[in-house]
Amino acid sequence: MFALLVRVISLFTAGGLDSVQGYDDGVYYSASAAFVHGLLPYKDFVLVHPPGILLILAPFIYFSHLTNDFIGLVSARFVFMLIGATSTALIYRIGKRFNQTAAVIAALIYAVWAPMVRVERTLYLEGIGSFALLIALYLLPKANSSLKRVFTSGTILGFAVATKLWFAVPVLVFSIWFLISRRLKNAVIFGAASLFAFFSAIAWFWYKAGPKFWELILTAQINRNGGKLTTASRISQIFDFASIDFVDDKRVRFLIGVVLVIVLTVPFLRYFRATEQGLLILMLFTAQFVVLLQTPVFFNAYPSFLAATFALISGITLGQIHRNALTGAVITLFISLSLFSTLTQIPGRDLPTKIEQLSLQQSKCVTSDDPSVLALTNTLTRDLNNRCHLIFDVTGVIYGINNGSNPLQETSTERRLQSTIYQREISKYLESGATIILARVGHDGLRPEVFKDIYKGHHVVKTKSFVIIS
Repeated sequence: MFALLVRVISLFTAGGLDSVQGYDDGVYYSASAAFVHGLLPYKDFVLVHPPGILLILAPFIYFSHLTNDFIGLVSARFVFMLIGATSTALIYRIGKRFNQTAAVIAALIYAVWAPMVRVERTLYLEGIGSFALLIALYLLPKANSSLKRVFTSGTILGFAVATKLWFAVPVLVFSIWFLISRRLKNAVIFGAASLFAFFSAIAWFWYKAGPKFWELILTAQINRNGGKLTTASRISQIFDFASIDFVDDKRVRFLIGVVLVIVLTVPFLRYFRATEQGLLILMLFTAQFVVLLQTPVFFNAYPSFLAATFALISGITLGQIHRNALTGAVITLFISLSLFSTLTQIPGRDLPTKIEQLSLQQSKCVTSDDPSVLALTNTLTRDLNNRCHLIFDVTGVIYGINNGSNPLQETSTERRLQSTIYQREISKYLESGATIILARVGHDGLRPEVFKDIYKGHHVVKTKSFVIIS
């Protein structure tokens, strides 16, 4: 309940139910809506992730047909918050295999850590993957667990891979763990179940889209370029050291963060053999950390990939250390700072005022560079029913150009600015609407002259976070 409360409060402190949260949640929700309406992902529109999220969100799309787009999206956000709360409970149950103190500390860290709350208060892939990983850890306390548990865990994690390819790494780690433990049969069953679940989820989409499917979800992702990011900066973002904002100097914050990680993780090496699962948790943490260091691009949702194993390692370590008043004070301070960071540093953006929204009621087609705006203003389903020209991932269009097969020597933003095709496609889409709502000016990769053309001859209303053009 505490974890759920943190996620609900963070949503309201970041704008509330009708706020724009990031960008990806709107992409996934609108893409699922398009799929339910008969459009084919990868073929009819760009999607740079496997189709699992479309299947997960489909029930909410059908629910929105009985209610409206706003209620559908908000309902999905609430269910994802419930999933986050359930993940916290799983953290607690896994931690109890070590001791009660470890369980409480690990659950508290997971409940309040900003990177995890950021993704679990809305529709991000990492929350689903973390939930699947924790189910597998819960079901497999030992390498010689029953074949039924092994098969179930493999199936669940395999579907997670069909949601985000990164979760193939935990699948591989589990398989290696079985082999190290001399459980060849379990390794084979786990791997087979994972592969079966993955290919069952993607088979139809792959068949319909052909080579375009892999070009978008694999090739284009590998070839992304987010620019140069130092290892120190990446590590700082992974562990959210920026939240140590009571220190002005970034170098000092980084040093504090490194010391914190060492204090929390290195002693774990002394205790990871407390259960057979300890080795697995350590292997998972190491593999996930390496993935985050090697990704071509880095976004603020990515650290959540590591959250479950980081929370467990931290909780297990602190739970094994001699318990005294000082240890309790340190833990309380860490949790309090994390909670403060979570509730104060996760931004969101309020929708335009109700007066501005009234203009949407008269528009046959509404376009936006952030698809969550369409859902929150109850125009998404109407646009789809009216067969309006829609793009569900504006910035992702660049990965569909040239089949996403050419390595990006420049960053994705630079490539958008350089691509005449991209500029033409996005401006054509936006101007097809009777009303245009811009929520990402400066982040779309559109040239200034494109905005001038879009504004020309139209009524333009600018708010703090939006531009409404009619």
